[in-house]
Amino acid sequence: MKFNRLGVFIALGLGAMSLTATGQLYLEGPSRQAHSHSQAHPQSVQMPRQEAPLNRVVIKFRESSSTRGTEQASTRAAAEQRVQALGTDVAMRTPQGRAIGLNYLKTTGNEAQVALTSEPMDRATMNALVQRLSQDSHVEYAEIDERAYPQMTPNDTRYAADQWSMRAPSVSALGAANFSTAWDRTASGTALKGTGVIVAVLDGGYRLHADLAGNILSGYDFVSADSVGVYTTANDGDGRDSDAQDPGNWNTVASTGCPVADSSWHGTHVAGTIAALGNNNQGVIGGAYGAKILPVRVMGVCGGYATDIADGIRWAAGLSVAGAPSNSNPARIINMSLGGTGSCGTTYQSAITAARNAGAVIVAATGNDSSYTTLNAPANCNGVIAVTAHMTNGTSPTYANIGLGTTISAPGENITSTTNTGTTVPVADSYAAKGGTSMAVPHVAATIALVMQAVPGITPDQVSTALTSSARAFPTGTYCVGKYNTVNSCGAGLLDADAAVNAALNPSRNAGGGGGGGAWDWLDLASLLVLALAAVLLQRRGAQALH
Repeated sequence: MKFNRLGVFIALGLGAMSLTATGQLYLEGPSRQAHSHSQAHPQSVQMPRQEAPLNRVVIKFRESSSTRGTEQASTRAAAEQRVQALGTDVAMRTPQGRAIGLNYLKTTGNEAQVALTSEPMDRATMNALVQRLSQDSHVEYAEIDERAYPQMTPNDTRYAADQWSMRAPSVSALGAANFSTAWDRTASGTALKGTGVIVAVLDGGYRLHADLAGNILSGYDFVSADSVGVYTTANDGDGRDSDAQDPGNWNTVASTGCPVADSSWHGTHVAGTIAALGNNNQGVIGGAYGAKILPVRVMGVCGGYATDIADGIRWAAGLSVAGAPSNSNPARIINMSLGGTGSCGTTYQSAITAARNAGAVIVAATGNDSSYTTLNAPANCNGVIAVTAHMTNGTSPTYANIGLGTTISAPGENITSTTNTGTTVPVADSYAAKGGTSMAVPHVAATIALVMQAVPGITPDQVSTALTSSARAFPTGTYCVGKYNTVNSCGAGLLDADAAVNAALNPSRNAGGGGGGGAWDWLDLASLLVLALAAVLLQRRGAQALH
């Protein structure tokens, strides 16, 4: 975590003293109002790469007039002797106190010597060695023999122009999520692209898009009847079945909370951001383009009901649901780019808790209601990674909900992905840009897929810690800097896919990032307990003094 927890403990200790003395705790700010449950709706409107130890240094010796001829004619044995002697003269040691020797490896085209250090070392130690070597009077220059890495630039035709969110952060795109850097990593010799990870997309279903072909598993349709024999929401003529395809969710008759609208193909767009095929010379690339999508249809015309969504959560995680077949492909990640008003009810919470206990990570949208205090359900449930959205420059758009419980911010504006040209029923594959917290959530889901490929046994809590500890700080001058994020109402910071992978591979209590988030360990809790006990003793001592 970015901040020093000692400060937190001190603050909590003082708070405990105050609470013990008064018996009351006051919270500043507006209270959260309970709302009646309604249908859920789609929510659309750097740390460096992990570096291998260094062990190669380039040394160019000076050629004086008295030695020039002999130096040019020197044998390999002479070169080896000179390099070894230099190592002895410099007398450099590792932080652990071990002497660093130099061994000749080869001569370069410009007559410089490449030497191997007697043991690998980190960059700070290697930099110190190079500095010492450069100060030797016989050395013209010394530098690290740097390793270069492939910088994958996908050949997907819309990547360069349209997918700002997938690239490394830049002056023109401070909010980019740095997937391109993560793709250059490998896990067990395989490119890091989410291979072997299943992501359930609980949404309006999917279309058989050419840029998703091969990455879509058999899912299930959980949209049930609105009433006996009525399938308005489902819009496919029947209730629950094994066909998770999206028939379209157009609406021609406006009603409360349900405006006239064309079909959105929302689930297909979300799926593309996660796992559209990469390097296939067409369209877009998904953040985890090697992952598999498990489509779970839970919404149709005018959204979907909490009971259908909750059953979809359970089934996606591999748990049994009455009337539905067993899921042979349980998902480790459940993406919910949806939300409805109200607090988290038992229907949602019980399903989410069960899915987490089964090992699934739950990711949901905070909502698009322009609220700075309230998150939509199920994002406000316990155990959910609640995702708000930011724009290209890293600022929070006015529509994106923020508030206590927000985990992280991800790109959610002008996100190009897979869709369909049909305004009602499906017609043909296409691509389109959409915006909203719905579009932010799949960026986080894709990042988690990369993390899970890199660290297969990672737990849901460890995933959350990796995301929050590695998040980049909100850029200076943006909405979430300062008073608006004093209690992490905007989350830990900006999503950084590569940094999250690095944090998962190298877990630590202070793993950098934009601040906030992360699980408390036993030492934290013990320290807090000690402070609370001290507060009680101080209060009692004060009471005795008064008597």
